[in-house]
Amino acid sequence: MKLLFLSYSFILVIVTTCFIYLDIEGRTIYNIMLVSYLMQASLFISTIRRESEGKTQYLRPVFILLLGLTIVNFQVIIDTIYGAFRTEITIWRFQEYIGKFLYLGIIAQTSLSIGYVCKCKNYNIIREKEERPSEFDIPQYLWGGILIVLFVLFILTIDVRAFLTGDSSVNDGSFDRKVGTLALYSELILNAIFVIIISVIANSYSNEEDKSVKGFLSSFPIIFWIIFSIYIFLRLLSGDRGPVIYNITTLLFAYIYATKRVFSIASLSILLVVAALAVTVIGIARKKTSTLSFEAKIAYAVEELRKSDTQSFIPVTQELASSVKVTGIAIRGLERGTIEQGYGRYNLTALTNAIPFSARLLYTLFPAMREKSFVSSEVITVEGYGKNYSSGLGNTAIADVYLDFRTLGIPILFFVFGLIYRKVDEVIVEEKNVSPYLLTFTLFLSSHAIYIGRSSFSFILASACFYVVIQYVLSVFIRFMNIKR
Repeated sequence: MKLLFLSYSFILVIVTTCFIYLDIEGRTIYNIMLVSYLMQASLFISTIRRESEGKTQYLRPVFILLLGLTIVNFQVIIDTIYGAFRTEITIWRFQEYIGKFLYLGIIAQTSLSIGYVCKCKNYNIIREKEERPSEFDIPQYLWGGILIVLFVLFILTIDVRAFLTGDSSVNDGSFDRKVGTLALYSELILNAIFVIIISVIANSYSNEEDKSVKGFLSSFPIIFWIIFSIYIFLRLLSGDRGPVIYNITTLLFAYIYATKRVFSIASLSILLVVAALAVTVIGIARKKTSTLSFEAKIAYAVEELRKSDTQSFIPVTQELASSVKVTGIAIRGLERGTIEQGYGRYNLTALTNAIPFSARLLYTLFPAMREKSFVSSEVITVEGYGKNYSSGLGNTAIADVYLDFRTLGIPILFFVFGLIYRKVDEVIVEEKNVSPYLLTFTLFLSSHAIYIGRSSFSFILASACFYVVIQYVLSVFIRFMNIKR
């Protein structure tokens, strides 16, 4: 099965790449390529099932990653070709790039699955490593103290009115335009501490006999749940869904790691539908005037969703799918010469931007990069909206690679992404007592899997490394202070 999958996938990548360079398009060709990719995806799932012994874990990071990529890369294309909807492709006049959108999506996702399967190991065989004494086996009061200090610092440094009313997150989904650097860093470190605590407790709980949800959740300190719940509630009020999704997903994958509970396709489907509806409702609610209460905004969003004139076969993921326009802007900008090809500079910038103050080192080493922005999301936004933009367009995983290396960079880098997510899956699905740093890194990538389709993989990867750096610094501090339970 593995050899069949790899042979078929390599041929699909080569043929699809040739279609791009030979400019082969047409409705019939699109139909054939979509069916070909569906066959490849089915082979991928079958290969993983064959490698598994016993029940297959369907709630694994790579499946969530591919789901997010599929929504971004294919949904609007299918809506445009088969639904005759007014989509982002027709609004931005990208009809001439429909074939390229489709082909790049197929190449990217097929290459990712090739990288994943190349060293695919047997799943559901729990590999236990020697139980190690935790470097973070410290009193709960220290965790509580760190959380309280960071949370208070965060509250003191934000514009509370703009944050609570949602003004800070309208249009761009973040609040970085309306708060200072200190607020950004305090929230960044607060979220890092959330992940580190979840990682440490999940590693410890993996050796417990009680595998229930109640048992897992009760293993966390009370102060964690107090700060965590307040923060999540405030983020819901602000309308920024990102931190809510990431933190809750981190808990979910930590539970899977600690207990090795297997989720069926039915359970996964129900979970995804509920999550998609919740995210869509919050997204609509945050755009409503801030004079309404939170409950009124939610009621408004539900009503809007009920009566909306949908422009997609799957309305609940329509907003996520709309990010495909970013890929179109990148392609058109490079073809017209209005965007400069990066040859690695866009991804290098993304790597440094994820780590505070590291951009200064980059500009010191490469002074020429000061003169022209190589922040891909900014370049795309300026290309799409002009220099006086009021909100950002964001990014996509394909656009981020395409801006640097065009078509040939897609199969190479997405192959690497597949290798990385193979290791992520191994840790979550089959390993126990892993390094606390590796688990933090893995949980971060797992929680961001659904988002990578509309983001920069380099930025996400560097952010995960930054969380590990914070964890290492905390570890050094604990050893230096000789803090014991």
